[in-house]
Amino acid sequence: MLLGDCLGRLECKEGDMVLHVNRHGTKLSVSTPETGLVEFDRLLAVCTLYELQSGHDVALPYDAPRLLNTIAQGYERKVLRYLISPADNSDARARTVSASQLWVRDGLFMAVKLLEIMKERGLSLSQLLSELPEFSVARQVVEVDILPSRLAHFFFLPGRRGDECGGRHHPEPGGWEPADYAFPQREKASFGSGGGQYGSRAGTV
Repeated sequence: MLLGDCLGRLECKEGDMVLHVNRHGTKLSVSTPETGLVEFDRLLAVCTLYELQSGHDVALPYDAPRLLNTIAQGYERKVLRYLISPADNSDARARTVSASQLWVRDGLFMAVKLLEIMKERGLSLSQLLSELPEFSVARQVVEVDILPSRLAHFFFLPGRRGDECGGRHHPEPGGWEPADYAFPQREKASFGSGGGQYGSRAGTV
C-alpha cells in the first residue's frame, strides 16, 4: 500500500520496468527491455550522482564503489564512508549524514528515489546510466583466524579516519586504493571459503 501510494504521487504508469528488492529489503535491482538487469551498485551510483549534482554530500558503506569518490571531487562534494561495526566514533559524521539518506540501505526507498529522479529530470533509466563512467565491481569474502579489531594495524594508517579510507590505504583526500598487506607468520589468514573464525567482506574496484 505504501509503495503504491508513492507511485501514485509520482504519477507512475504501468510500463516495462520491473523493480526487484532482495529478500533482506536492503538492495534494489531493476530490469527494463532497454537496459536489461541493472544491479544495485549502478543504481547506487545514479542516485549518488543526483545528490552530488544537487550540492549534497553522501554517506555510503565502506565497500561502495570507489568511483563515487572520484565523481564527488568534480562537484566539490564528499563521499563519506561508514563501517559495519566501528570500534569508535571515527565514522560518526558519515552516520549522521546517512540518517537522512535511507535510499542507500533500503530497497523500497531507493526505488522511490530512482523514480523521483527519472520524473524530475525527464530521463529514462538508460539515459541516467549513460551519464556514469564505465566501472566494474568485484567482491571477495575473506576469512581469518584473528579478531577483526587486530586487523586495524594492517588496514589503517595513523591519523586516517575510518569514514575516509573504508578499510583501504588512503593516500590522498577523496580516494582510496588497494594495497598489499602481509600478515604475521604467527597468524593464519585463509582466503575464499576456508574455515576462519571471523569473516570480513571487502569491496574492490
